[in-house]
Amino acid sequence: MDFTLHIAQTEAEREAIYRLRYEVYVEEMHIFNDVADHECRMLYGENDTDAWLMYAKQDGQLIGSLRLNLGKYGQFSDELEETYDLQRFRDTIQDEQLLVLTRFMVRKGYRGSRLSYRMIEEVAEICKREKIEVAVCDCQPHLIRYYQRMGFRSYACPVYNDDAFGIMIPLAFVIRDLAYLADTRSPFRKVLEQPVEDLGFIADVAASLGNASVSSVAELPEEKANWILEQLSTECTDITPHAYCGTKLFESLPAQEVKTIISKGHLLDLKQDDLMIRSGQQTTTVFMILAGEVDICKGGQVVHRAVAGEVIGELGFLLNSRRTADVRVASRHAQVLSFDESRLKQRIKSRTPTAAQLLYNLCQILAARVAPAQKKEKSMFMVAA
Repeated sequence: MDFTLHIAQTEAEREAIYRLRYEVYVEEMHIFNDVADHECRMLYGENDTDAWLMYAKQDGQLIGSLRLNLGKYGQFSDELEETYDLQRFRDTIQDEQLLVLTRFMVRKGYRGSRLSYRMIEEVAEICKREKIEVAVCDCQPHLIRYYQRMGFRSYACPVYNDDAFGIMIPLAFVIRDLAYLADTRSPFRKVLEQPVEDLGFIADVAASLGNASVSSVAELPEEKANWILEQLSTECTDITPHAYCGTKLFESLPAQEVKTIISKGHLLDLKQDDLMIRSGQQTTTVFMILAGEVDICKGGQVVHRAVAGEVIGELGFLLNSRRTADVRVASRHAQVLSFDESRLKQRIKSRTPTAAQLLYNLCQILAARVAPAQKKEKSMFMVAA
């Protein structure tokens, strides 16, 4: 792939980036309609004023962009302060050593290519050159592992709800924590490698992250991991007209297979009104409710209240299609398991008895959702007749 990376230097370059955002976010993803400049077909905001805007270009066309807010070149907005809990880092580093990465996007035809990696690699180079110690960003649940492989990690900043994207997970990258980058096999370790004499300082910076707000199942204490396995085997017995359940996702699967499938998943702690899934989203993550309740809404109406043991998102996963409903947390708190899509798909495509059983279970769950709707539609037809 032949492309070049640039930092916007002129207003014309910045406007081209705003137009790319409009194409991707507003026209393709149908979000930010209320804040976009529809007349000029641009999307920009307060955090763009002092930001560095990076873009990728190929054959004269912009194919990707991201935004960098560096503390040494401008004050962080209240929004960035709150979203990423920047105050927690100020006991160990100064604002000029902080960077916030947002609005990371590439055109549809380039997603999954090397472009995203190269753009983050360039960010790593900027961090090294500008003597940045911590870079923060956020991502949706289905992208957690992608960022973790690069060296980002969850920290004690709570998961938050974005009206456009739904659940977002703040992540941090400690630039000179080479030991951590080596453990995670980050591809940027060589880019950032440099003599580190103040190991105590780096340890203090890492400690400022606190406990992760999102936990990888593989890293959970045995007691908590066993609790998740128990929840996964819990059969939902809801028999309301809109019941979406009745079959266990891992029914008839060996325990070891279940452990393998969920090992790359993540445990999310959510609060009331958090938007897990937004209708129209092009995401395919499958969730299972471990504790609490969530509402599945269509046309502003609650069509089902899902409880512990139920699977959410299997339609988008199986059909690789846009989401068909909004899903919001209904209870005060909820714990949700976010499955790793690649691990789940890998198992289904393995052509093993496990794959057949897992696919069969998913189809039964999906059929249980369709049947009540068909029954209701038939009943209405008979009344009308």
